[in-house]
Amino acid sequence: MITALYRSSIDGRKFLYEAILSEDGEYSIPDNFTSRSAQVLQVYLKSLGIRMETVVGGDDYFGEKEDDENIVGYTFGKHMIFATPNEMWHVKKLAKLYKYYIKDNPGDMYDFNEVWEWMMENLPFKQKRLTDTIVKLFKNNLQVLT
Repeated sequence: MITALYRSSIDGRKFLYEAILSEDGEYSIPDNFTSRSAQVLQVYLKSLGIRMETVVGGDDYFGEKEDDENIVGYTFGKHMIFATPNEMWHVKKLAKLYKYYIKDNPGDMYDFNEVWEWMMENLPFKQKRLTDTIVKLFKNNLQVLT
């Protein structure tokens, strides 16, 4: 997010500067920052019949309808996990978060329920996107993914 603001318009850089210096540490990011380089790229792509959208938040993504319908086999070592592209995207994010926790707590004996609570507090996407299928895929393939 910081990189996106820094690379955006003059207003975006000004907002970033003011946010860093603010005392409360909380701020909401406006949706109206523009980027000249992105606008130039949009013109080139439009001439090719392609439309590009910048994804800033987790609610803005999740691609094409096929990404929720088509089941694909993903290979991890000698194991294969079958999931839709969107489900696998979330599962990989959960696996990365789990690895991060393990790396920060090496050798500690930990209760998975405590780790799961920590993960839910630090999700890189909205918790409403976490379906039962995604949770099952993650928990059932935890050893394969990590």
